[in-house]
Amino acid sequence: MKFFIVTCLKEYNDDVCKIFKEAKINVFSTTDVIGVKDNDSINLLEEWFASGDEKFDSLFTFSFTADENAEHGMELIKKYNQETGTNFPVRAFIVPVEIKIAMSSASLSEDFPLSKSFSLGLSSSAQFFMVRFLELFS
Repeated sequence: MKFFIVTCLKEYNDDVCKIFKEAKINVFSTTDVIGVKDNDSINLLEEWFASGDEKFDSLFTFSFTADENAEHGMELIKKYNQETGTNFPVRAFIVPVEIKIAMSSASLSEDFPLSKSFSLGLSSSAQFFMVRFLELFS
């Protein structure tokens, strides 16, 4: 299982949704993101957004999916970027999922508080994205 993540400008949303479907990723989530890059600070997301103090309306689309679907999605994103030649390429990431827990969110929060839930063997990159995801929806 992989955590497949795509960021793009809002204008590319329809294309990204088609790519997810072509990669057989039929269940996914999309959330609005305002991409900001401040050149004066150290940014964990270096090179994520353009340089300067500009802001961009972007989307963060993601799914937990089978390895082959994520890899196919990555190939399709690469092909899309080559064909469109845009100055704002679609960015994609594959994060390995080491452990999966299937229980209701109520049970999860009672049994595994946030500070303990990430000691279950998730990679540091998966931890980063999960914490960011939880911040967006909490």
